[in-house]
Amino acid sequence: MTTREVYPSAPLRLVALELTFPLTTRLLSRTLWDQLEAAVADDLPDVSVFTNEPEIAIPSGHHDPILRRISEDRKRAVTLYAGAVTIELADYKSYGDLEELTERTLRALRESLPSSLSYTRVGLRYINEIRASAVGISDDQWHLPKAWMPYLNEQLLSQVDTPPEGLCVFGNRKSAFFHSKTGSEYISMQYGITSEGVVDPSDVLVLDGTSGPCFVLDFDASQFGSAKEPVATEGETVMETIARLHNLVESTFEWSVTDQSREVFRA
Repeated sequence: MTTREVYPSAPLRLVALELTFPLTTRLLSRTLWDQLEAAVADDLPDVSVFTNEPEIAIPSGHHDPILRRISEDRKRAVTLYAGAVTIELADYKSYGDLEELTERTLRALRESLPSSLSYTRVGLRYINEIRASAVGISDDQWHLPKAWMPYLNEQLLSQVDTPPEGLCVFGNRKSAFFHSKTGSEYISMQYGITSEGVVDPSDVLVLDGTSGPCFVLDFDASQFGSAKEPVATEGETVMETIARLHNLVESTFEWSVTDQSREVFRA
């Protein structure tokens, strides 16, 4: 995996990894719950159970939550859904934080479901919120794309010069989609100016405060497969896939920001 600079004051608010399975995978198995407890309970002691029927083979919906383990400070969580496992971190400092928790979760999956694992999608999301106050943009300028020009790739900035009658500009959000030239990985990018952050600071995880006016860089990198042709069936292959997706996110982030932003993130 390519090693890039780790910024002490990175604008990262939330990292989420999602591993998706066919619905026939027995994520409702009590064996898996026990293995997950053994793997992560020391760091994620708090547990919530969302079903009273732990041995149902095929649940009603792919994204029905089943069980969640969460840290005492509510900064990290692992959640089992009917067809997926998610790992979320609000205290992410480096890729090693995600890698370590993911490897323990994969071990629980491997030891409880050794013959039925097939990963049909691996998705990695990094949500960044560059606060206007952090880069010195004033309260009367944050909504203007030109105020962000020293800090962001100019291709991400556009100006609405003449809004509809009776209205004023209060933000500017866009999307971009990219595909790897050498592989099957995708990355989508939601970006733009907003009056407040896009991450709910009191949702599953508790974040430190709100961002206020900011520029959002929301990256979602993924690789898709199917039940017949999964992305991976082995934990090692999954980790290799996650590493490639992480490289895509990091390179897209670096493309998005300027040296002036990097100086702020290094502070």
